[in-house]
Amino acid sequence: MIDNYKNILIIDDNEDDYFIINRCIKKDYKTVYNNGDKNIIDLTKTHNPDCILIDYHLGTKKGIDLLKELKSYNDEKIKDKPVVMLTGETNPQVIIDCMKDGATDYIVKGSYRKEQVIKTVSQAIEKASLKQKIKEQQEEIKRLSRTDELTGTYNRRYFIKKVNDEIARSVRTGIFFSIAMVDLDYFKAINDTYGHQAGDLVLQNLVRIVNENIRTTDYIGRYGGDEFIILLIDNVKRTREDTIKMHNIKYNEIRRIINETLVSYSEDIQIKFSATFGVTLFDDLSLNFNQLLANADKALYKAKENQKNRVAFFFNDKVTLLEK
Repeated sequence: MIDNYKNILIIDDNEDDYFIINRCIKKDYKTVYNNGDKNIIDLTKTHNPDCILIDYHLGTKKGIDLLKELKSYNDEKIKDKPVVMLTGETNPQVIIDCMKDGATDYIVKGSYRKEQVIKTVSQAIEKASLKQKIKEQQEEIKRLSRTDELTGTYNRRYFIKKVNDEIARSVRTGIFFSIAMVDLDYFKAINDTYGHQAGDLVLQNLVRIVNENIRTTDYIGRYGGDEFIILLIDNVKRTREDTIKMHNIKYNEIRRIINETLVSYSEDIQIKFSATFGVTLFDDLSLNFNQLLANADKALYKAKENQKNRVAFFFNDKVTLLEK
């Protein structure tokens, strides 16, 4: 059925040329015609064509201007549409300019051959499809390079980059941020008792709980094993005291939610788990990532010394335990 055919949008102020092209490709494609009097972005959004054919001369307008408008649009789904230019120009520079501005190919008007028109259109669509697949593969490679495979959160290397980016932003703006080293309590016992698949499920649930209780501007990353880092970012400038208070409340809230969660491993097994938090604030321009991490680690060590399942905060060379 023609409804399943790919759509071709043809923009040409000479309707006779449209009829010729339509006869060439109508068995393989469904065509939509416009004489150039409508906005190309609106036409593309409305008809969602798989390929667009644009006449180089459109009365007082030039088709290359429509091409530029399409290729400069801020939506990739629109700007990546393949475009074939229709031209009767004999000057090769016209074709060169069109290709430079993003045209996939061109068809010379007045010398239409059915096989050539079909081939040009089909190859333009195939090139766009291949380009999209390559882009998706590149995005997947990029995602994998920064993602922990088990939990789906950021891996250690990428998370360190995010913290360093935030250090630079804080130095520039004077807005504080905090990090928390998070360590699962008695994780080895969970693995030994229920098996590593159960342990993996617990790690995944920890990440889920944190992601559900932080903003999209905050981050969690897996530092290694059963250790994670949370990065809480402020978007406005606050006093140290207000930042410390707000962030500690949030970390303790997350800790409590973790503590109240049961992970269903099977119909008969539900696993209760807890985590310990070591928190520190970036408010000293002399600090780097390693120093910041060392401060959080000091707080974590103190909290784990005190019955675990706690939040401890490092500030001014002093570790303070928060009330449960």
